[in-house]
Amino acid sequence: MSVLIIGGMHRSGTSMTAGWLKRCGLSLGQDLIPGDWTNPRGHFEDREVSHFQRAILSAAGVDHYLTGSDPIPVAPEFHQQGRELITRRSGHAQWGFKDPRSALLLDFWRELLPEARYLFVFRHYGLVVQSLLRRQRTPKAHVLQVSRFAKVWKRYNEDLLRFHAAHPEDCLMVEVFDLLGCSLNVIEHANERWGFQLRPLDIKDVAEDRLLTRDGPLWFDGLCRMTTRGLDPVYERLQEASRESLQRIGHAARLAG
Repeated sequence: MSVLIIGGMHRSGTSMTAGWLKRCGLSLGQDLIPGDWTNPRGHFEDREVSHFQRAILSAAGVDHYLTGSDPIPVAPEFHQQGRELITRRSGHAQWGFKDPRSALLLDFWRELLPEARYLFVFRHYGLVVQSLLRRQRTPKAHVLQVSRFAKVWKRYNEDLLRFHAAHPEDCLMVEVFDLLGCSLNVIEHANERWGFQLRPLDIKDVAEDRLLTRDGPLWFDGLCRMTTRGLDPVYERLQEASRESLQRIGHAARLAG
């Protein structure tokens, strides 16, 4: 059994990535959350996995807009429920799931699925915060909302970086707009190194232009930095991890800057 967990901050391209991998032959579940105006092509989230992870967070007294660095306690009953969830999917030779909340629960899934591999997707903090504001239909950038979303971006991506550093051979970290050039390399790596049997389809067939913009307004990036310290160092670490992943899969790494 081959398992792939697709992780990343909300509004970072995880839905596009999951939709592509589904077309490549990765089973993502029988009951997927349908699309809406925020993701017209679909969220590609297994409803049961999403509800399960929401329940874990709720039991811990937090929600998916989590900030800070405190680990999330997982109540003992969720370990058995998680094992049952996995058993229900064990009939698939290659399966996985996408839910941004997974970024907050990576150690939990590592314990239950030690054989799992991980594809992490990230996007610049300014673009993510802008997208979150649009999703909430916020006409203007309120400083408190910008601050909250920027801190959430930082929390999610620091959790990805920590897990990636601990398990580098089991993870790939890719900036979302780099997927256009390296998607076939990702499939080749997953098949040859991780034991998957995915069809080599190019993500360009499902790419969403709005996710592949690299730069946002400089003033908005400055507003994010004003409200939340340490964003640029986290983004630089993500880029470095991405360069390492791209080199590992045989794709020429993009120069930063």
